[in-house]
Amino acid sequence: MELTIGAWYNEAGVNFDFSHRISNFIRLAIKDSIMSPLGLAELYPDKYLHLTVSTKVDQNTLEVKMGQLRENSQDINCGLWFPYNKIHNSPNPKREYIECYIQSLP
Repeated sequence: MELTIGAWYNEAGVNFDFSHRISNFIRLAIKDSIMSPLGLAELYPDKYLHLTVSTKVDQNTLEVKMGQLRENSQDINCGLWFPYNKIHNSPNPKREYIECYIQSLP
């Protein structure tokens, strides 16, 4: 199983403007701390897990929305809806952003 991380913002001016290095750090941490110990790469070598961060101005809570799992599909999509104002107005937005990632994972 391969892991991809992305973002999709559908409201103008509403986004999290962090470096790609943060996404890379999170991706590697998930792979090393969760996926490798569980053997997911070996169990599902032809699958892709896509984590997509989204938000909107009135998003006040963290929500995880899983796409429909299909046996014949190689993609598993998971939408992570982060609380915009909680992160944006935080004294340490990067820390809050990473904390949302941690809370969204099993």
